[in-house]
Amino acid sequence: MFKMFEEIEVILKNVNQDIDSIREVIQTNDRLRKIANKGIVNIQQSKDNQEDNQEIIELLKRTPDLYKWRLYEHCAVVTRLYAIYEDFVKNLISTWLRYLPKLVENYLDLDERIRSTHREGVGRILLELKKDRFQNQYLNENQVIIGLFNGTKGKNKNYKLLQQAFLLHNQNLRKDVLEKLFADAGISNAWEWVIKHRKVINFTREIEESKNNYEKELNKLISYRNEAAHGAVDVDEILFTPQLLNLGNFIKYLCPALAELVTYEIFKKQTDTGKAKEIGKVTEWY
Repeated sequence: MFKMFEEIEVILKNVNQDIDSIREVIQTNDRLRKIANKGIVNIQQSKDNQEDNQEIIELLKRTPDLYKWRLYEHCAVVTRLYAIYEDFVKNLISTWLRYLPKLVENYLDLDERIRSTHREGVGRILLELKKDRFQNQYLNENQVIIGLFNGTKGKNKNYKLLQQAFLLHNQNLRKDVLEKLFADAGISNAWEWVIKHRKVINFTREIEESKNNYEKELNKLISYRNEAAHGAVDVDEILFTPQLLNLGNFIKYLCPALAELVTYEIFKKQTDTGKAKEIGKVTEWY
């Protein structure tokens, strides 16, 4: 089971590295714009490091139109942030589903909602197996049905939950869709956990305009991403550097909150099935 915790840590590490890289790009662009705004006069007057100065001068001569520069940065950042968030959720749920048979060894002991989602998902995938969305996943009929077959036939040690069967959504991961994905995999009240998480609470307290409205922050990112990704030449609102950084921070805090939820559910399943024992209760933390 420790391997599962390690996998979750790796997923979170990748999220943090990606968001940190985005922050560096945003801040670099912001510094370059400030330099470009000052112009090249001061650089031309300097007699030191003429070769380096000439490179800077040539760079500043070729800076893009300020509006277009900020537009493309805005579109790239919100599109990438949403992709990081969506990919994280898929990887987290997939990891949970991969290890759930170790927590609940009898398939028929799984919650009915998990079994129903699994059964219906397997059926959909069998119908759509030849479609493009499954072509790069190298699935065949036997791989799709074997886990369900073994589980329903009582071959408990051999049953597996087909992760793709739980991720057949075509909607953006807003609050309701996010909650449904986790609930279908056996983890209920995901959003309630998120809004009570200390990191998310502390972040939104710092952002005055959010007024602790966590759903609003997520919807903002999704709306900006949809506008950027679906062919609009211009966008209604281009975010400035602090706003882009704040969106990145929100995703950076949202993902660990969800990861801790899955970790909690692992321990809960272990205690429910007798694989672990509660030996105390945390009364306060600093």
